[in-house]
Amino acid sequence: MLSIQPDALKHAKPKQLLAHLHTLADELTDVEQTDTPTDTISQLANELASEHILRHHDASVRLLAACCLSDVLRICAPETPVPAPKLKLVFELFVSQLRGVRDPKSPSYARYYYLLERLAMVKAFVLMVDLKCDDLVRSLFETLFDSASADHSIRVESASLDILSTMLEELDAVPQPLLDAILENLVEPACTEKPAAHSLALALLRRSAAELHEPLSAFLSACLPTSTAPAPTES
Repeated sequence: MLSIQPDALKHAKPKQLLAHLHTLADELTDVEQTDTPTDTISQLANELASEHILRHHDASVRLLAACCLSDVLRICAPETPVPAPKLKLVFELFVSQLRGVRDPKSPSYARYYYLLERLAMVKAFVLMVDLKCDDLVRSLFETLFDSASADHSIRVESASLDILSTMLEELDAVPQPLLDAILENLVEPACTEKPAAHSLALALLRRSAAELHEPLSAFLSACLPTSTAPAPTES
């Protein structure tokens, strides 16, 4: 049983809200799918996805809310407890928070890594495909590539790779802007300036070879010069 109920979040003052989210984030970590009534989780998801929390001025509130929501999605999988009108805002929060993975020395790094791992495990981002959030999908790819670091453990790269490859599996087609977001990490200056992103892009090419074969072939064909046969001369 969770000690923090949805109403407590709705009526909390700023300091109370932060304390409630800390408690909730710690409690949700250990909650299994059968531990909490569905209606309680749905009410909690609705409150966590409220605009005053998702766009709160305090960065810690936004990070803790993202961690809580990632666990809510895990607990309710394969159902989605977040109301449909709020889903895009939730995914915007997730993508923005994943930028924090970039710095392993950050005091909040453990939370950022936890969020990355949870979102990879529950395959949360596949819901963005149904929402037709093409720009947000590209932003997700760019964020994970930009956040790649040589200081990361293999577990961080593995979680990022899981998210990226799962997204490619779910797409009916890989749009050119998304392909560009991958390919730009395979050439200079990324090879030299962002070696971790380069390594992640190579790993993605290997894992998602089947999904990328057709868009890559089309891209390369478009890059090749076309030759026009000379018109026959009359004798």
